[in-house]
Amino acid sequence: MMSGGPRWIVYRTDEAEQEYGSLSSKRKGDVKAVLRLLSLGPGGVGSKELEGHPGMFRVHVSKRWRILFTIEAEVRRIRVFRIRPRNRAYEGLERR
Repeated sequence: MMSGGPRWIVYRTDEAEQEYGSLSSKRKGDVKAVLRLLSLGPGGVGSKELEGHPGMFRVHVSKRWRILFTIEAEVRRIRVFRIRPRNRAYEGLERR
């Protein structure tokens, strides 16, 4: 069970907002559920830091989708920058 402590602010970049907007209703519901859990804190949803990309994390949405994010711990914010199928989720990360 997760603590009832202060929530984290979860926000989406413009890119993630566009990706979210193109999802089916069912997938949007799945993503919303994961984002709600992220608002309780990034450690409680099985997130992992991306290998070779310090400070970037991923969390699964079902088996085939990923949400990529960074953590702004000092202000308790989570910046979601990508919502994509796993086979495309990591494209172009070397440019970030």
